[in-house]
Amino acid sequence: MRIGFLYSGQGSQTPGMGRDFYEKFDSVKAFYDEIALDFDLKEYSFEKPEEVIVQTRYTQPIMNAFQSAVTGLFKEEGITPDGVCGLSIGEYGAVAAAGIIDPKECVKLAEFRGKVMEESAAGFNTGMTAILGLDENTIQAACEKASEGDNKAEISNINCPGQIVISGEAGAVERASEILKENGARKCIPLKVSGPFHTSYMEEASRKLEEKLSEIEFQEELIPVYYNAIGGKREKQEIKDLLVEQVKSPVRFQEDLEEMISDGIDGFVEIGFGGVLKGFLKRIDRKIPCYEVYSVESFEECLRSIKE
Repeated sequence: MRIGFLYSGQGSQTPGMGRDFYEKFDSVKAFYDEIALDFDLKEYSFEKPEEVIVQTRYTQPIMNAFQSAVTGLFKEEGITPDGVCGLSIGEYGAVAAAGIIDPKECVKLAEFRGKVMEESAAGFNTGMTAILGLDENTIQAACEKASEGDNKAEISNINCPGQIVISGEAGAVERASEILKENGARKCIPLKVSGPFHTSYMEEASRKLEEKLSEIEFQEELIPVYYNAIGGKREKQEIKDLLVEQVKSPVRFQEDLEEMISDGIDGFVEIGFGGVLKGFLKRIDRKIPCYEVYSVESFEECLRSIKE
C-alpha cells in the first residue's frame, strides 16, 4: 500500500488532545517539553476547555504540535508516507513531515500564523457557509454578484465534490447564499468561524507571514507535498510563496486528494479528530481505506492494519 498522510484543519481540535500520547511515549513527552511558546503548550493542549482552545492563536500551534508528535511516532515505527497533505493549518503538519522545517520550529511558526490571522480577523463581521450541490463557476459568479464594495463574499474552500465553502463579510455571504439557493443549491449551511480565512481579507496576515518566513531556512521536500494553494504538487513555485498564498486564497483540497490518488496513493491516514478529511475522501473514492489517528488506541490499531 502507498500511504498518504492527511492533516486535519482548524475545527477538529478537541480538549485534552495529545495527553494520552504524552503520557505513554517518551519521545512525545520530550517533543512537548522542548517547545517554548508564548503560552504553556502542554497546559493549553491537555487541560484548557474548548472555549479557550477554539481561539485561533491557540488552535493552530496546538494542532500542529499534536500532528507532528504523532508523525514522529510513525517514523519510529519505520512508516514514512508516500505523500502528505493538510487542510489549512494542517499543511504545516505536512511540510514538517516532509522535512522542510524542523517540527519544533514549525510549531512556533504555527503560533505566529495563528496570531496574525486572529489579529486580521479582529472586529470583522464574518460569515461562512458551506454550499452543497453546485459547481465552482456558479458559486464564484454568485459571490461576485453579492459583493458590494469592500463587503465581499469569496470561495474559501473546495473540499470535495459537491461541497464548496464561501466566506467573507456576513451580509455578502448571506446574499450569495440566497442567490445560490435560487440557482439550485441543495443546501446552504452556515458555519461557525472566527474570521474570513482563505480570502482576500487575510492580505495583512499573509504579508506578515511572508516577513516571518524570510527569517526561516527551508529544506527541500523529502517526500511529495500537495499544496492547498495550487491543488497539487509544486513545480517551480517556492514553498514559502505557496504558504503565503494559502492564507488569502481558496484551499483546493479536493484537487489535492485527486492528484494524490492519481499518483498512486491507495491508502490514507488522517491525523486529527472528527474524520472530516476521511469524509471528503469518501466523496471522491469510497473504496480507498482511510485510518483515523486521534488517540493511542487508534494509533496502535492503524499500525496493525498498515503492517498486515
